[in-house]
Amino acid sequence: MMDDKYESLAAGSVKKLGTQAENDQDTGAAKEAEAMSSGSVETDSRGNVSKFIVGILFGIGVCFSSVVATQFAQSAYSDTFNGPFFTIWFSTSWMMLCYPTYILGVYLFSPSRRKSGIRMLYSEDQALYGDKGLTVFSALRLNGTFLILWVGTNYLFVRALGLASVTVVVVIFSTNTAIVYLLSWVLLSESVAQIPAKVLSVALSIAGTVMVLYNGFVAGSNLGGTFILPLMAAFGAALYKVLFKRVVGNASYGQVSLFLSLIGLLNGLLSWPVMLALNFFGQESWAVIPWGFLCGNAALAAVFNFLVNLGIAVTFPLLISLGHIMAIPINGVVDVLFRGDTYDGLQIAGAALVIAGFLVMVLPPSIQEKLACCCFARKKNVATPVVDSDDCKEAEPMTEDVGV
Repeated sequence: MMDDKYESLAAGSVKKLGTQAENDQDTGAAKEAEAMSSGSVETDSRGNVSKFIVGILFGIGVCFSSVVATQFAQSAYSDTFNGPFFTIWFSTSWMMLCYPTYILGVYLFSPSRRKSGIRMLYSEDQALYGDKGLTVFSALRLNGTFLILWVGTNYLFVRALGLASVTVVVVIFSTNTAIVYLLSWVLLSESVAQIPAKVLSVALSIAGTVMVLYNGFVAGSNLGGTFILPLMAAFGAALYKVLFKRVVGNASYGQVSLFLSLIGLLNGLLSWPVMLALNFFGQESWAVIPWGFLCGNAALAAVFNFLVNLGIAVTFPLLISLGHIMAIPINGVVDVLFRGDTYDGLQIAGAALVIAGFLVMVLPPSIQEKLACCCFARKKNVATPVVDSDDCKEAEPMTEDVGV
């Protein structure tokens, strides 16, 4: 009996020790998992901070390049030079550098992709042009329409700079974000879940534009330069972005760089007859070409497009958008300090409304969806709800792949 008792006690002790060891092991595993999770969260947090800092730098670069390029484009106008199409032909031709710059960036900053070689990179990027890859026919078929929109839009914009102040032209052109929404609703069937926020953005943009131009309407000034031309440019930019999304879709950065390089190449090869014709019929004059302003405009326009497309890929798109919209007040300051322009309170308030409309338009999709759900949730006694829970979960906004 004593032996059985000792054996029972011994078995119980062994079992207790085994259970304690298992508990200790589970506790250790849990602590290790918690430490790994904590380390992962800390790493993600550091990554987001770095991404945010990079985004701020990109936003500043986008703002600076946009402001200075636009100011250079207006400064090119003089009694001896009136050539908006020449300016656009020259600056757009510089876009040929986009893809070579992309390849150089891959070789300098991406060792893993560098190992695959240029041939493999090009093979991946030319897939944008279909199963047969990049050919003369596929380039003309895909890039041809976008080249017309690109050149036409930028021509209207630069033409307007010769007739009105930079700030007024940029304010009206910034309404293209609202026009993008209207076109994407029709052409891309954008989800109804984001309508309230974007309708508000459209309303703010329209109200701001009317306030900026109110004095011009009353005084009967040149509304063609101050309103019609930049508004047509805004429509062209919006159409470009929506068609790019519809036709090309979510292209990689390498594919976008190749696409932009071909825009520049086709522009250099095909647009010069139009430029010569405008000069021959007296619509443009190039007695003395201001190469300094033109080169500065072309270089900074290329930097702007490069930063916009790369920034969307490597950082938060909202910061890139903020850098773009901050060009409005900074252009206003430049116009006041260096060009002697003056703006009244109504115009400043209108510019503020356009900026507010832009900011509403670029709100993160989750916030737009929550706003939509809240708005419709407060409506009572409605037979058919406009927004349901599925809309709030699945809505995806149209992203802007290329900036004009």
